Amino acid sequence: MLLLDYIGWLVSLGIIGLFAFVSFRYRLPLAQLVLQENELQVKAISDMTELSTLSDGQFLENRFPYQLGLCAFKLNLGEIIIESSCKGRLKLWLIDEFDQSAKGSVKADKRYWVDGFKIAQTTWKVDGSTKVTLSINNTILFADTNVNILAFLLGRRAPSVVIKGVFGGPPKEPEEEHVANPVV
Repeated sequence: MLLLDYIGWLVSLGIIGLFAFVSFRYRLPLAQLVLQENELQVKAISDMTELSTLSDGQFLENRFPYQLGLCAFKLNLGEIIIESSCKGRLKLWLIDEFDQSAKGSVKADKRYWVDGFKIAQTTWKVDGSTKVTLSINNTILFADTNVNILAFLLGRRAPSVVIKGVFGGPPKEPEEEHVANPVV
């Protein structure tokens, strides 16, 4: 009889534990990369009208519906991984989750705990309990994002563009005149 009293609690804890690891997964294009005068230029994709002019609408099909993935609930910790397709093609700054200075030299296929990242003049915020994987397909920079279900219910989403200074300025944010090194 005593065990039956606790079955409901055990099932509830099991469901909560499952939600702590299950996430929604979707793919979102972040920027168009253009090589001009031997320098990589990045144009942020700001709205869906620009998005539809880049291709035949294949991005819209990849964005919804969500797929299930795995991402642990980590409170305010955001995670980013840069795929090897970005090697030598992408220059970005990683804005550290903690109080360290921004990183302008990053390695591909390595996990970083970040609060955000900056490519060219555009800064993106990475929400907590999300895992973002940056990859390049031809000339489009994609963010494959896993958002934990509990974090999703709290309003966490894919990387979003933020204004300069939202992270507290230098040294946590990179200064305008400094250029990041290409991903190695």
